[in-house]
Order: sequence, then C-alpha cells, then structure tokens
Amino acid sequence: MYWMSRDSALLIRGGSNYAYIQIEQELKSFLVGLKMGLKSETTSVAVVGLKLQSEHEDACCVTIECDVEEESERNELERIFLERACSSSGGVSKGAKPNNVRFGKIPKNFKGAILVRELKREWTEEIERRKLSASSDAGNVDEV
Repeated sequence: MYWMSRDSALLIRGGSNYAYIQIEQELKSFLVGLKMGLKSETTSVAVVGLKLQSEHEDACCVTIECDVEEESERNELERIFLERACSSSGGVSKGAKPNNVRFGKIPKNFKGAILVRELKREWTEEIERRKLSASSDAGNVDEV
C-alpha cells in the first residue's frame, strides 16, 4: 500500500487552518461589497496558499475572475481591494487577508470545482514572473 499525497484545500495562518472555500466566500462578499460595479453573478474568487516567506505559514494568493476588462480599472480595483481588505478597521478576517492578487480565468473541472493543483501551478509561475520583472526593473534604474 502506498500513501498518495493530495493538495489540501487549507490555508495555514497563525497556527490555524482555514478552508479555501471559506476564504473565497468571505473575499468575494467583501469584493462585491466594495461598490465598484462588480456583480456577484459575474465575479468569482479562488484562493490558494503558498509558502512564499515562511515554511510555517501560507501566503494567501487570490485569483479574481470578473468582467473588468481595462487594465487601469483592474489595477485600481486591486489597489483598493488590498488596501481595504488588509485594513485593521473594517477589513476581512485575519485568515482571509490577501497577500497577492491577480486577475484571470479560474481553472475548473466540468462540474465547476476549482482545480487547486493547477491554480497553485499558475500562481507559482506568476510569482516567478513577478520576481523576474522586479529584478529586471531594478537593473534598469538610471543613475543620476
């Protein structure tokens, strides 16, 4: 008999375990409640936890699928969402505070369940792209 590992659908923060679905529901309600024109019917949120800064605690990586097309609008939505969600007054619960946000298609199976393993892979690639972009931007700073 062999033990097969499987991706857990839990985010570990501050020694507590939070179900992805619990965090997704909280963040979606919060996002729609920002009164920025998003509708609950056309907005989806998916969450995965990745060990980015600590091997003991997960970073909350949020993917938002919505009908906002303009990049400038997405950037503004992301800024406001992060700022208000992480606010000590009126933000989301400790376990749901987002660390990273991206907009895109959420991978789902034919039944509509989120494909956690694929979403983690996409987030890992996104984090690498962001690191590369940040390091190339740092190297392109003009000296005065």
